[in-house]
Amino acid sequence: MASESGSCMKVDLLRKFLVASMLVTLLVSCVDDMKKYDWLASESAPAGYPMQILGGDFNDSNGGTLYIPDRKKIQHGWGQRVSKHVVGADKKQLPNRFDVLYFSYTENTFYQGAFDLPEKQIQNLFAEGYFEPEPDEELPYYRIVVGVAPGGLVSVWVQGAYKSVEVFSGIAEKVDAPWEIVYSGSKYSRSEYVNRVLEREIGQDRIDEINQNGIPLDRWKKYQTRYDWKPLVTGPTMPKVIKGIQFVNGERDYYSKAYDNAWENEPKAAPLSFRFNWKHKSDKVYHVSFELDAEEVTKAFEEVAKDGSQEIIFNIDIEEVENSLFYRIFVRSDSGSVELKIVSHEHRLSGMTGSKLEKFLREN
Repeated sequence: MASESGSCMKVDLLRKFLVASMLVTLLVSCVDDMKKYDWLASESAPAGYPMQILGGDFNDSNGGTLYIPDRKKIQHGWGQRVSKHVVGADKKQLPNRFDVLYFSYTENTFYQGAFDLPEKQIQNLFAEGYFEPEPDEELPYYRIVVGVAPGGLVSVWVQGAYKSVEVFSGIAEKVDAPWEIVYSGSKYSRSEYVNRVLEREIGQDRIDEINQNGIPLDRWKKYQTRYDWKPLVTGPTMPKVIKGIQFVNGERDYYSKAYDNAWENEPKAAPLSFRFNWKHKSDKVYHVSFELDAEEVTKAFEEVAKDGSQEIIFNIDIEEVENSLFYRIFVRSDSGSVELKIVSHEHRLSGMTGSKLEKFLREN
């Protein structure tokens, strides 16, 4: 009887051990799954300054890697992603480091760097996602973009369909890399090949301008300056939402007091483009979009903030004169006011109909 009792105790202990082991395994597995997301890597470079990423990887704390898309000549705009390479597992651990080697054609220079990323910030962004008022839902981040610029500036953004957040900026070092990794042919010398690429990518007039004025190596660093500013539409009623605000530092967001995204205690870089719908006194709804000059708007913000003004108003003024609508944009503070040149804008009837139009008219 004692032997049978001992055997039962051993079997019971074994069962408890196996159950505990299974629970630990499941717990570890769940924690591990929680740290994995469906995300892609992409690349970016400023317009007018062709770059080529020659190699680079995102690395995670468990030794996983995901390559940064390379070999393309890129200049699609700062913070604007280029490639979409669907590789690896659907869900991957988020990176805590990355390295990159790239070639700057306007400088005829190689840059290389290896950097730590703010892993906790990136994890929080992916875990929380973000709210977008149109289509009125919570959405995920799903892309991590590496931007490379003249002077060795490297930035990283976490992006979703409607929002982009800059999470890192650093400086890569000039290096002497083998020219063959850019061009292995024998038909052209290095200088001839670089010139041919520049002629094709940006044209001779742009090349002459760069040769005459030089490359503003501090430009993209200045774009990262953040200000306490708010948009204000005057003329009609302030729209409920100002959408698709693209900032000069490559970020993207919307502004809305109604949706509790009024940037309280959250400085932003200067705006580059944006759009909104507004209600005319006739109950017509117009859709407008604007694009500004990045250099001009940056200088305007610097000017009105030079005396340490606490708040800057980005004023979009809409005036109707003899049935014609006129749009003007000002940057204002206690230090003064600067009117901005509108590089391009679109003005049209919104196209909203039915219940969507009724809701807009009711809420605006």
